[in-house]
Amino acid sequence: MKHGEIKEMSETQKAYIAGMMDADGCVGISKNKSRSNLYEFDFTQRAMITNCDYNLITWLHDVVGAGTAYQYKKSGSDNWRIVHRYQITGKKCRAFLKQILPYMIIKKDRAELVMSLPVRGNNGQSGRTLKDYGLQDILFNEVKALNQRGVQDER
Repeated sequence: MKHGEIKEMSETQKAYIAGMMDADGCVGISKNKSRSNLYEFDFTQRAMITNCDYNLITWLHDVVGAGTAYQYKKSGSDNWRIVHRYQITGKKCRAFLKQILPYMIIKKDRAELVMSLPVRGNNGQSGRTLKDYGLQDILFNEVKALNQRGVQDER
């Protein structure tokens, strides 16, 4: 299923999806090699939810109205179930997070950082200053540290 337009969700749907994001989701920033000569990397907001139930993932896509729902991989050994993913990126991710943010608990700090990412102009690089680029890199590293798996230092 492909991208569409973000729909206005009911308060119940927003709360339920926020719970899914807190439990089975990841909010982050993607850092990809830029095709532009101005900056080495491009940064994009992203949110994804992974679950073994494809019906839940397609429901999520239908309710949100945008993003992509797909089979991600078969994990581990032959007795593991297939994993499915819902993913949304860029400006649509920002609009999605804005709706569910009031209900998020566990990953609210990450979502707020991701939403503070300066966005590029409509034609790719226009409007992005060197200061914006530096802030994007700082935010990328902060969110990456928050999403790091394993035991983390208490700070």
